[in-house]
Amino acid sequence: MFYIKPNLKNMSQGARLEYIREVRHMTKGDVAAYFEFGGKEPNKTIREYENNTTSPSQSRL
Repeated sequence: MFYIKPNLKNMSQGARLEYIREVRHMTKGDVAAYFEFGGKEPNKTIREYENNTTSPSQSRL
């Protein structure tokens, strides 16, 4: 089995989150479950973090 390491797009917080998620073979749902995100669309929160459209609160960090 071959594995292609993902590329780090830039040094932004969202790009680093996406890079680590992909290196660890995790889905957005896995990350949302790990951080115990609730609500209707926890995957949307992770997507927004990765796209730098929103930032986590200080308490979340």
